[in-house]
Parts: sequence; structure tokens; C-alpha cells
Amino acid sequence: MLHTRPARMCVATWMTRVRDLVDRSELGLRVLWGGERLEQEVRWVHVTELADPRPYVRDAELVLTNGVWLDAID
Repeated sequence: MLHTRPARMCVATWMTRVRDLVDRSELGLRVLWGGERLEQEVRWVHVTELADPRPYVRDAELVLTNGVWLDAID
């Protein structure tokens, strides 16, 4: 008979803030909007190239983009 251990769950006891990510120089992140909310805790991260992802993003969710659409709004 084969015995297996139950999978262990990892539960985070802290939340990452936007500032924690921006301060990591190796990520090369740049804040374009919302600099006044750098202390906000991040609950979820989205990667998108939509020019306006606001209809799909809720509070405490972070949007990352490489900015291919930035020329369209300048």
C-alpha cells in the first residue's frame, strides 16, 4: 500500500505593497499614475496591454504593462 502525505499549504502572513515592488530596482518598474497610493497592499496582479483595463480591475489589484499602447494616448 502506498502512503502519501497531504499537500502542505503556504499561507502568507504579509501583503506586498506597491512601494515594495517599485523599490526593487531589478524589476525596472516605473509609476505612471497613482503615485499617492504606493502604500496600497496588492491583492492580485494583472498583465495586460489594454489601453484602459479599468473595467476589469478591482481595488487593490495591480496592472503591469510593457506600454506598447502609450503612444496612442500621448
